[in-house]
Amino acid sequence: IYAEYGKQWYQRRVRVGPDNYELALSLGHLASLYNYDMKRYREALPLYQRSIVISVSIFGAGFSGLEYDYRGLMHLYSNTNQMEGYHENLEKLRDWVELRKLCES
Repeated sequence: IYAEYGKQWYQRRVRVGPDNYELALSLGHLASLYNYDMKRYREALPLYQRSIVISVSIFGAGFSGLEYDYRGLMHLYSNTNQMEGYHENLEKLRDWVELRKLCES
């Protein structure tokens, strides 16, 4: 019941306004709900992808919130046996980690 309530709340948030940080965050949360709790991987995929595009356009490739989307995509691809997508996002996560290290030094 909580998953269904959460899904409805996030769907309302996703319909609101232009691309902005709150939209990217809501997209990522809805994607995670679909991915981890509801196993609705096809619906989660475009939400993660849009969340990443918005976040990178606003904050850049080193944005801390991207880690959750990359890990979510890895989980999604792993659970749907799409290992090419898994490894592609593993590589993006590794690049992100290196970029974060550069930003912090």
